Amino acid sequence: LEVINGTHAVCKSVAEAKPSSVALDIFFKDARQISDVTNITLYPTPLIETVSPTSGLVYGGTTLVVKGRNFRKLGRSFCAFGDIVVEANIHSSIHLSCVTPEIAAGNVPVKFSLDNGMTMIGNQSFSFVQPIVLHSVSPKTAVNGTDLFLTGKGFRRNVTIKCSFGNGHGDFSLAKVVSSTRASCPVVARTFGYIGLSVVTSDNMRISGAKAAEIYN
Repeated sequence: LEVINGTHAVCKSVAEAKPSSVALDIFFKDARQISDVTNITLYPTPLIETVSPTSGLVYGGTTLVVKGRNFRKLGRSFCAFGDIVVEANIHSSIHLSCVTPEIAAGNVPVKFSLDNGMTMIGNQSFSFVQPIVLHSVSPKTAVNGTDLFLTGKGFRRNVTIKCSFGNGHGDFSLAKVVSSTRASCPVVARTFGYIGLSVVTSDNMRISGAKAAEIYN
């Protein structure tokens, strides 16, 4: 028992494998009882198992999917990205989610609370990154199977990038990141002629700066 002040004290509950009602008594050190018996309900400790994705844009808006066990709404539920708190949605006992806030680039610790902040769980990290920008594509004319070279900024080796050819045909290839400003991808297209080229990340977020190229079979 930790005494906070003359009217407040805090004590930690014991762990329970399933919800249960228990009696709570408080005693002085000399064993004198200082409260009547009070029944409280204890719930299993929530556990975080996976959090995805682990990175997103500094503008926020990325849906964070959290999987684990024993999720239950016991008050206000939230995700804390450093000092910034956003509301969490509990979908089931094993699934909750929240949307990332706008925050400066960098790695930020992430914790979760399901009981209005009385307890914080999890020890994850989320990487906020600047958006990838596509400046140019070369050559402007290419044959299926050859490489197109992309220049821009913000390319990262830990982010899967796809080059999508044409509109709505599902023709895409994986890009190879050379540096933060250069990448390449082989041409894979079923539509030929002057077609659009879009570059997207693995979560289908379109990279700014779509281009076009003339593709031949």
